[in-house]
Amino acid sequence: MADESAKKLAGFNAQNLANTVWAFANLGFNPGAEILNQLAAAAEARLAQFSSQNIANTLNAFAKLEHCPSSLLPATAKAAMSKLGEFNAQALSNTLWAVSKLGYEDEALMHALASCVTAKIATFNAQNIANSVWAYANLQCHPGTALLDAAASIAEQSMPHFSAQNLSNTMWSFAKLSYLHKGLFTAGTSHAAKTLGRFQPQSVANMALFSGIALELCNRLAGEEAQAFSRQHLSNTVWAFGTLEREGQPRKRLMSAIAAAMVDRVAECNPQEISNTCWAFAKLRYYDEKLLEVMAAEALKTIASFSQQNLANLAWAYGKLAHFHSELLGAIADRASQMIKDLSLQHVTNILWAFASLFYLPGEALQVFVEEVRTRLAVECFNPQQLANLVWALSISKLCTVDIWNAIMGQITNMGADTDLVPEALTQIYQAHLLMEIDQAGQVCSTPPHLLRQASATWREATRNVRISQLHSEVSQALTALGEVHEMEHLVEGDLFSLDMAIPGERIGIEADGPHHYTANTLSPTGFSAQQRADFLKQAMMTARQQIAASADAASAGRKVHEQFSSVIVAGPFQASCDDGQ
Repeated sequence: MADESAKKLAGFNAQNLANTVWAFANLGFNPGAEILNQLAAAAEARLAQFSSQNIANTLNAFAKLEHCPSSLLPATAKAAMSKLGEFNAQALSNTLWAVSKLGYEDEALMHALASCVTAKIATFNAQNIANSVWAYANLQCHPGTALLDAAASIAEQSMPHFSAQNLSNTMWSFAKLSYLHKGLFTAGTSHAAKTLGRFQPQSVANMALFSGIALELCNRLAGEEAQAFSRQHLSNTVWAFGTLEREGQPRKRLMSAIAAAMVDRVAECNPQEISNTCWAFAKLRYYDEKLLEVMAAEALKTIASFSQQNLANLAWAYGKLAHFHSELLGAIADRASQMIKDLSLQHVTNILWAFASLFYLPGEALQVFVEEVRTRLAVECFNPQQLANLVWALSISKLCTVDIWNAIMGQITNMGADTDLVPEALTQIYQAHLLMEIDQAGQVCSTPPHLLRQASATWREATRNVRISQLHSEVSQALTALGEVHEMEHLVEGDLFSLDMAIPGERIGIEADGPHHYTANTLSPTGFSAQQRADFLKQAMMTARQQIAASADAASAGRKVHEQFSSVIVAGPFQASCDDGQ
């Protein structure tokens, strides 16, 4: 029949052609590339005669047959643009699904389809909604909040009609597009709880943002179905949790089960799965030493195949989880240096931040980064968070030169006084400011006055509102048992720093550093550690105090603060905690 159809293509009209290729796809019969190419060529020649339904059915059929007719796609897209007003809900969703499945990226077409879908969304059924949002998520093309809000609203109202596959695809798509719609997620949770028995492993993986699904995953991973979950299922699962972390953390039991399962499958993982898995565990602040060790070993084998995004995410994950693996960090540094021109601004700042967090200072590689940063600051605009991360990382690493500092401050100045910087960014900038006063003494480091005031106020507010940890309390109790009269959270003059404990009469300041200040596996100090900061913190107390002093007497008081205390650092405990990621 296929051969006979091919012989008579010259006599086929638009309907005949659309029906023929649709029939092959509907029957699951692939007649071969030669015949499909002949059908595509015949269809392209008669596109002017194609109705909206013919266009949608033809694209849908080629997508199902996984045959990409390269010349037909742009021609069909152009034909579709002229007839979009005639497309019904089924035709719209089929067209979206088909172009996404075939990997055809046409920004104008996708935006035009988004407008049509938004206008007709009230007529969409569950399958139409799931296919449409999946198409945009799969191509990583954001359709706009209007479409997503409308789709979520209709889906919420018609949730009982969603199959397991529809539901999992819809939830995965919203996660992929980083769009949180609480009404949809609430309705989806309730419906998922009633239909868990019908979920396939891939559907469960895509739906892994709900506590009910987390429980189901735990049960399956502990039973005979564990082997049905591929490393891709597991990577997608933990990635989904990480992407929508604001909806609540998954259970420790689930994270432990996923970690164990991924350890068993690590040899099968590709670079993206390694990167996504490590990134998600870091995003969820869940530390598993064995998982990170085997992931590092596997990443070293394929580091040359890591994309820019994979490389930056991997570095960020190990920095966030404070897991020090010198060989992996060295490989990341080498690979990043080789592809430095291809790294985005976010990639550059994430990798530098990770190295600084772990206090990993690969000389030659970092110099490559410094030169690249210097070049890009002159021609590209970083966002506020990138600038804060960048200046902090470079100052911690003692690589922030005066020209780089002034270039960063210049970009912040150009953003205006009302630039929105989160408290963490402001404290990073102020710490960097203190370090620059020491490292570049006598040099002109320009800091915008409004920024310095804001950063200073945020820093001082943090020193006045500290949380007394269990470790601090235990050290304090030990001092009391020894008969040592002391103060908790002793503020130095100007509220510039807060000592965890102080014995003023004996000129002793005590810093109790918990696990956050040390790498989780090697127990060496990180870039956040008081041990690494010990030398310059004491100097910073004096230098910064002199900087803000209004008179010679105030400056003298600053020196007294510096001279009054000698440092004692109490380190520990070192037991890793899954709750805080350390």
